[in-house]
This record gives sequence, structure tokens and C-alpha cells, in this order.
Amino acid sequence: MACRDNRLVGGLLPALGLFLCARFAGAQNPPGASFPADPPAAPAPVAPPPAVAQAPVPSPAPPPAAPPAPAPQPAAAPQPAQAAPPPQPYAADPGAQPGYGTAYGEPPPPPAPPADEKSSIPPFSVRVDPFNWILQGQLGFELEVGLANWLSVETVPVFVVDQTPPWLNLGGGDSRVYQHSNGWGPLAGASIGVNFWPKKVFKGYVIRTGLTNYGLTYDTKTEDGTGVDSVSHTKRELYAMLGSVERWGAFTLGGGIGLGYDLNKETRCYKGDLNRLFDPTKFESGDCDEIQLGVPAGNSTGIASVTSFVYPWDFLARISLGVTID
Repeated sequence: MACRDNRLVGGLLPALGLFLCARFAGAQNPPGASFPADPPAAPAPVAPPPAVAQAPVPSPAPPPAAPPAPAPQPAAAPQPAQAAPPPQPYAADPGAQPGYGTAYGEPPPPPAPPADEKSSIPPFSVRVDPFNWILQGQLGFELEVGLANWLSVETVPVFVVDQTPPWLNLGGGDSRVYQHSNGWGPLAGASIGVNFWPKKVFKGYVIRTGLTNYGLTYDTKTEDGTGVDSVSHTKRELYAMLGSVERWGAFTLGGGIGLGYDLNKETRCYKGDLNRLFDPTKFESGDCDEIQLGVPAGNSTGIASVTSFVYPWDFLARISLGVTID
């Protein structure tokens, strides 16, 4: 027990307390030991500094008066309800990798086909007609250009390449009637036509319409080359044909049949007596539906026709071989 703890006793008996404290301290602490220092006294409370007078804070300005409320607007008409979009078959997963399906395990839709690049050159076709070349001796070059998916225009220049074709002398034995171009050299003329394609231009069925203008001269000769008779005629036919075209790549094979009417209807009928000397001045018009000319027949002269048996109507046919580019 420390001396400071016995100060109450010393207060009652000062002398006895001091004695007991000295004896007790000598027994607790050996000689030479120092007593522990007493704890420092608590500092005296410091008075707070005097308050500094502050300037009064100005009161805030009153807020501006609120503007008058606008007049109420009429309520907008209700919008019509929109139909709900149709449900989608599946929703694509934006995080799915190409080729790994969608969120629902279905394969992704195929990529959109590339847009067709339209060429600045319209589709066109170049063909020849071997049918009329062989039978009538008239070679036609068919030049056709597509204007739309269902429409094309065509021109067919015709060249006379055979003066004595089989069709002109059909059933007449030896060749006696000769044909020549009545135009620029072998070019007898050309046709212009408008063609309609129900399926697609240059493929499938086609309806051809147009007008021809071919100038031809026919003459007959004896065996020694002496001229017998001659006549010229310009075939100006309005025609319509039904045809079809098949293609294997660029190679084109087509054909068609039709009917034409000669707008330049001319007749030439012989009025003389064939049992006598042939007289080319005896031809007149109006009494027959054909164009006749005199041909040598043995020791006498006969009559041949250079028009069809249904003149002024005419049966038409063609075969087309060539190429088509589109």
C-alpha cells in the first residue's frame, strides 16, 4: 500500500501516520530506490476565446413571381392501336459465331444472294436462218435487242445468195426462173419487228409481229441465155408468227411459223395465146391473184407464177441458229 493511500490515516493522527508511512516505505523499497513520481496534476481548464462578432448574413431575395398557368389544351385524339407484329420463327443470338447456330439451336439463315449487277449493254441476239437460205436462196441475218423482260425489237436484212433456189422452181423440172436482188447489191431489203415474250426475253415462247420490205426481180431465159421475160416486185408484208427459243448457254436454237399479208398486192396475168408466139406485152393486171411471167417450155413458152398459191397471203417459216448475250 502506497503512502499516498494512507494520507487519510495521517489526517487523523498526523504523527502516527507519518511514522507508519516511513516504516512501511522502508520495508517496501530498499535503500537507494526512488519513489514513483506522482501523476501530474490535471491542467486547469482554459477559458474559451471570446466570440468574434460576425456580420449578419443578408436574407435571400424573394423568388420571382411564377408566370400564369397556360390555358388547358384539348386532349389529343387517341391513336389507333397498331397490330401486333407477327411472331418471329426464332430470334438470332447476336453473340453466336457463324456456323454455330442460334440461341435456339437452329442453323442461321443463309446469307442474302448478291445483288445482280445490271450491265449497261442490253441483252441481244445474232442469228441466221438456214431454212430460207437453202429453200428460197434468201439468207436472213436476225438482229434482236431486248428492251424489257418481255419485249424486244428485231430487224432481219435479207441477202439473195442463190439465183435458182429449189422453192422457186418447185415441180418445174430444170431451173428456168432466176431471182435477183432489187436493192443494194445482194441486199434485197430488211424487216422490222416487235416481239413479245410471255416468260422471259430470249427464252421460251415468243409472238413476233412486223413488216417486211424486200425488193426482188424475176426473169426467165432460154438455154442459150436469151432473155424471155422479166418482172419486179417489192414484197411489203405485214406478218405475225408464233415461235419458241431454246438456249444452252449462249448458243440459241429457235423456230416459228406464221402468216403474212402483202400490202403491195400486184397482179400480172398473161392474156395472149400460148399456142402462138409468146408476146410479153400481153400481160395485164386484175384477172388473176398471182404474178405471172413467161418461161420457155420445150419449143413453146409456158407461164410460171412467182407468188404463193394463196397470194396475197403467204405462209412463213423460219429456223434460227446463233448466239444470245444477256
